[in-house]
Amino acid sequence: MLAVAERPDPLLEAGLSAVGLLVELLAGVPDPRDPRGVRHTIGAVLSVMVFAVLAGARNFREIADQAVDLPVVLLAAAGCRLHPVTGRYVVPSEPTMRRLAHDIDADAADARVCQWMREQAMAAAFARRADGSSGSGEGADAGVVAVAMDGKVVRNTIAPSRAEGSEIKLFSALLHERRS
Repeated sequence: MLAVAERPDPLLEAGLSAVGLLVELLAGVPDPRDPRGVRHTIGAVLSVMVFAVLAGARNFREIADQAVDLPVVLLAAAGCRLHPVTGRYVVPSEPTMRRLAHDIDADAADARVCQWMREQAMAAAFARRADGSSGSGEGADAGVVAVAMDGKVVRNTIAPSRAEGSEIKLFSALLHERRS
């Protein structure tokens, strides 16, 4: 029996392209760790954390649990390292993710995530304009992108050496047209 070559799914390719851009942007966040002994790049750690939170994780333990269950394609896109013996992707440990979340320059990370969101919103607006669709209703401006945003402060996340107000803050945004 002949095997039929599978065509790549264009939606999957577009999604992986957007993921690649996010990973690239997060890789540019200044890494506060001592370079000696670093096993995971900052882009890989932050990307895995983002993917786990998007999968429903609400704290560091859940982030670590979700990270282990992420699809291989996402771990590869995030830039996770391959184990030299097993050949499987290795996700960062819960303590690594926790330490990095406490030590990272949150403003730099926020600026990069906002840049990625802006690029994705603009790409969606241009795609709608190219398709000739006008958005969510008659007479809607094709250049307008509606984004729902929400933010939360995670309790009990102040590092002992940090000042009040340095808690971990979670931010989410969703295009209205996605509705999920």
